[in-house]
Amino acid sequence: MMLAGASFALSMSRWPLNAPVTVMLGLFAIYSAVALFWRSLEATGRPWPALLLDTLVFLLSAFVTADQNLWFSSFFYVYLLIAAALLHGWREVWLVVVISMAFFLFTKPLQTQSLMPMLAMAGILACALALEKRSLVERLSGASRENQLFQSEAERARESERQRIANDFHDGPLQSYISLQMRLEFLKKVMERKPDNAAQELQEIQELLKGQVTDLRTWLRGMRPIQMEGNFPAAVRRLVDEFKKDSGISTSVLCGEIKDTGEPESSLELLQIVRESLTNVQKHSRASRVNVSVERVGPWLEISIEDDGTGFPFAGAFGLDELETLGLGPMSIRRRVRALGGDLTVESKPERGAGIRVRVPA
Repeated sequence: MMLAGASFALSMSRWPLNAPVTVMLGLFAIYSAVALFWRSLEATGRPWPALLLDTLVFLLSAFVTADQNLWFSSFFYVYLLIAAALLHGWREVWLVVVISMAFFLFTKPLQTQSLMPMLAMAGILACALALEKRSLVERLSGASRENQLFQSEAERARESERQRIANDFHDGPLQSYISLQMRLEFLKKVMERKPDNAAQELQEIQELLKGQVTDLRTWLRGMRPIQMEGNFPAAVRRLVDEFKKDSGISTSVLCGEIKDTGEPESSLELLQIVRESLTNVQKHSRASRVNVSVERVGPWLEISIEDDGTGFPFAGAFGLDELETLGLGPMSIRRRVRALGGDLTVESKPERGAGIRVRVPA
């Protein structure tokens, strides 16, 4: 607008102007000067007055400019359409075109025949620009909403993972260190009162420390990201081998012919479910044997993990909805199965073992 106002003032300086025209030009010059130092009307949320003022000044310049300065009116018209397309919609652009065509039709009827195609063609191009701008704005808004959604999902995932790590640390290493602290306090009292019994107590503490080291290694291994190397059955076998080595529990694994488990993220989630299930067996079940099976059942991939340990503190078999309603079973596994759109069944036989069966679309 400021460039157009300055160019317009220079082009009009050679032409005699009557009082109304002079007033209009003076007002537009003042408006252009103010826009140099303050925010424009478009930036303040009132674009209509600015567009109306531009249109009026354009029509005035087209009316008073001589034929040899037709280039200036054409330049101003293109500027006006571009501004309308960028700051408004296609309706406002077409309104400017219609007003301009009507103005030339009534003020310069002899030139109308040659001007109309140019006015209409420029208006069509400006409308196309406005529509393209709206499409880009909508796509940008959609991308921004998706980005916010992804950020929210990532933040929830981070919070959930932090909570899981905190719970695992509280139930595992922290409890072990608390127990060790209590045993050391007891050893101190034994050494003061019965020094002969201190050696036996010290040996028991050493055995406790060995168990704590094993638990801590298991816990740290559970914190490491799972690497998906090869196919899914091979990755399950590696997890089972690591579990057997760390826990010393006899474990068998049966994997069917499975070539594809869907997206890589789904495979990693399933592996994490297997690892968490085996970790829970090692920490809580006091089992002597574990059976792991992975097979395809129709459109489903089914993973079963059974042990002969103490079981859960409840009896019976419960599905995913029942587990969530009653707050039973491992929460992190419930959450992962729900995210995969699968189903979970937990069966518990106190003092006779437990089993977890996961079914997800394959």
